[in-house]
Amino acid sequence: MAEEKITFVYQHAPNYRPEYISGVWGGINPSGLIEAHFYSDHIPLPETTIHKIEEGKMGKAISKTPEHTIGPTRIVKQGVVMDLQLAKSFRDWLDDKIGELERFITSQASE
Repeated sequence: MAEEKITFVYQHAPNYRPEYISGVWGGINPSGLIEAHFYSDHIPLPETTIHKIEEGKMGKAISKTPEHTIGPTRIVKQGVVMDLQLAKSFRDWLDDKIGELERFITSQASE
């Protein structure tokens, strides 16, 4: 009997954009699934800035609103929810990629 196979074709969604993350926050939700919320840290942008014009060129900002910021902003970019089996598969995949990267870094350092 012929072996059954399935072929997946990977396509990017029109709004696909790889994003840098600086951390992850999450845990086990009430349904017993693992949640991971990926975020990036940013300094807050001002609402407005005023720049002095000197010799026909824009100079440095001389004021901004708000005048004082409260600190860095953590923007949650994406969240994923997965069951235990997928979490283990993701861990194994990530361990494999970490190993590849470590071997690459080691090989580059020895050249």
